[in-house]
Amino acid sequence: MTDDEWQVGSIARVKRPSHQKAFGKAMIAMMMDGNTVSILWEPISPQPLLNCFLVAPRISESNAASDDSNDDETETTVPVNELLPLMDFETRPPETIIITSNDIGVLKEHGDALLRVGDASAAVAYYEAALFLSCQNGMRSPSIGSSIILKTKGGYLKVAEIDCVEEGETKGSFSLDVTFVESGEEMEVSNSAVVLGILIKDGGDRLQERILLNLSRCLHQLADIDAPKHRPAYLKGAILACSLAMVLAEFHAAVAAEDDNNNAQTTKSKGTLQSALQLRAKAFILLSKWPHAKQDAKRLIKEGKEQQGKSLLDNIEKRKQMQVKKDKKLAKAVAKLVQNVTSDGESRSSGVSDQHDDDEKKPAQEVDLRANDDDVGKLGDSPTKRASKNQPSLTFLLAIGIVGAVVISFLVQKGLGI
Repeated sequence: MTDDEWQVGSIARVKRPSHQKAFGKAMIAMMMDGNTVSILWEPISPQPLLNCFLVAPRISESNAASDDSNDDETETTVPVNELLPLMDFETRPPETIIITSNDIGVLKEHGDALLRVGDASAAVAYYEAALFLSCQNGMRSPSIGSSIILKTKGGYLKVAEIDCVEEGETKGSFSLDVTFVESGEEMEVSNSAVVLGILIKDGGDRLQERILLNLSRCLHQLADIDAPKHRPAYLKGAILACSLAMVLAEFHAAVAAEDDNNNAQTTKSKGTLQSALQLRAKAFILLSKWPHAKQDAKRLIKEGKEQQGKSLLDNIEKRKQMQVKKDKKLAKAVAKLVQNVTSDGESRSSGVSDQHDDDEKKPAQEVDLRANDDDVGKLGDSPTKRASKNQPSLTFLLAIGIVGAVVISFLVQKGLGI
């Protein structure tokens, strides 16, 4: 699309000011002059094509629109020559798009194309659609003999095979009798407990593993550019994507081990494990989950990526030291404020006590029984005036507010892993 073909209402892809390599969709709101346009950014958070996300966090459009992202203003001006047209598959009317299970590879290619141009938000929607279609045999339409990934009570992801399927009481629900591949344990679960159905027949392309790794890369980028409050959700999604990719790689490696001549599949599994460990360790680091990050870094070294593993370990130690210093600084600030507030409270209490002692030492004054109404009014005012002296000072209340704000800030930063 040439510069002259842009018009108000057109959707373009524009480089985001908050990230060097990130792009996003924006609508042209006004043609400022021949060289500049005013644009309105679309929400950063990805929205699903098939009304379902298996890995990425689902953030509503209204919630995303009300949040402040890192640097991107809702409306801004950009040069016309920085506007990029959408890809052909993005411009098709929604009512003409029919997605079937045969489109898994196509959807992944669309996601790859969007990831290459730096639009992680748009790429997530296509990766999630491809992932959703790839596992229908174990989730929406479970079949006997299908392999699935379940999350156990301890939070671990385990591969199981479906032995029996019975329809549930509600539409779309099924009761599954499964056998865990590793332990041989049998269990009855609902199809809602299935995290992912394993795609076996994909010609050895390992599409699910590749989709999950790229999905993790997208979520890492979104954690950098979206609102800070959404950062943990994106990073946890990236961790889940990597964990699923690792389970799939180990499953396919075990299958390949039964075939002595299938070295190519074993190599693919090793590559998936290495990439997933690296991406997952980075997500753990950003969430300040040091033990998990260390565990992945050490395993990465064992998997043959010694340089990358040692680099991650060094990064973990540096970030830990930075976090410790930050925590100490915040703790000192809180302690100092608490001390100031306590001192202020003690001084006020001491002043009130001294005044009370002085009042007791004064001789009792006789009250004229013939005092007029004005005198009675004055006598009645004295307790009120004394009570007002005992009210908290503005400085005291302000100090309490500051202490509360610092404590809340400390807890929020710990929770977000900043």
